[in-house]
Amino acid sequence: MNARLLLLFALTLFVQGVHADWQTRSWSRWDIGAQGAEAVIGIDRIELERLGLVDDQASLGKQVDRSVAFLSAGVACPVSAVEPQAAPSTLLMLRVAFRCSAPLQSPQIRVRLLFGSTGQPLHYASVIHADVRSDALLTRGADTFDIAEAAPQRRGAEVLRDYLYLGFVHILEGLDHVAFLLCLLLAAPGLTQRLWLVTGFTLGHSITLSLAALGLLRVHGSGVEALIGFTVALLAAEVFQRRHGWRTPVVLLLVVIGAMLLAVVSGLRPGLPVATLGALLVLAPAYLLLAQRSVHADRLHLGMVGVFGLVHGLGFAAVLRSIGLPAGSRGWALAGFNLGVELGQLLLLLVFAGLLAAGTRIAGERRADEACSALASLLCATGVFWLVQRGL
Repeated sequence: MNARLLLLFALTLFVQGVHADWQTRSWSRWDIGAQGAEAVIGIDRIELERLGLVDDQASLGKQVDRSVAFLSAGVACPVSAVEPQAAPSTLLMLRVAFRCSAPLQSPQIRVRLLFGSTGQPLHYASVIHADVRSDALLTRGADTFDIAEAAPQRRGAEVLRDYLYLGFVHILEGLDHVAFLLCLLLAAPGLTQRLWLVTGFTLGHSITLSLAALGLLRVHGSGVEALIGFTVALLAAEVFQRRHGWRTPVVLLLVVIGAMLLAVVSGLRPGLPVATLGALLVLAPAYLLLAQRSVHADRLHLGMVGVFGLVHGLGFAAVLRSIGLPAGSRGWALAGFNLGVELGQLLLLLVFAGLLAAGTRIAGERRADEACSALASLLCATGVFWLVQRGL
């Protein structure tokens, strides 16, 4: 037992360099005048934490100075002012003013914020020029927006296509969501059970994604991210316990949650409230004990995965809030993002199921079972790390 506990501890240390999401997201709101522009630029603090960057106004100001430009006739206009803006505790915001020396000609904005990071940086820009609003999604391959040539409003089909792509890419590059899908695959032995679990997960995250993206539900960003890590750890621990009856992952999870609760009670500023940590400390053993004794495990999994889907939906909504929903086409954007997430989920499950089946044929049942147990251990350790990293 001590050796297994040491192994899980080593795996937890091993995943310290893993980021849960390879995308980095920021946004800006631009007001274009006769001889310049003003922009309010914002980013979630958790984006900077993931990249190991300092999350303060001064550091963001330096990054903006290097990576954001307003151009007239292809020439960058000088910055005339940079001021911090009041924002919720989870956000950093700056107001940046640009003053051009002559009347505007072919105005453009160029944003390369966080483009020095790995992954897929995304920047959503909303621009008002001559009382007309237009929206742009800037990426590493397309970092400049030509305001004069922009269509005032994209057609619904174009918005649907663009946001379908964003949802599809997000689920493929969001390591925490990929880890949870792997847990689903290991928890359900057959195709029918897997389809039911994916359906329950879809219903759950579609509800909270829609409510939060439309501003009808607001939650603490880092707290949601921590809970997503908990869902990975708990489901992986249950998979491991069902296969072997060993309780080491369960003990590790409870010890970590208890330590977090003690740290918060001792005065450490938490990403999760004390009440939430207390609830997790009760929920984890209750669910695992019920899962061990349950005759109808499929029903239990379906209900719990639906609840976990509610949590993951809030994580998906954080992406849409940082990217933004285009004016007049919010429904198209929301539908496209949801559809992209579902297509990405199905693709991942098909690929993982195919790899699992191929590995079983090549290596045999016993070795394949050992590999799945090792994977469950790694997923549990990874989920525990995300819970601690984001919850404290």
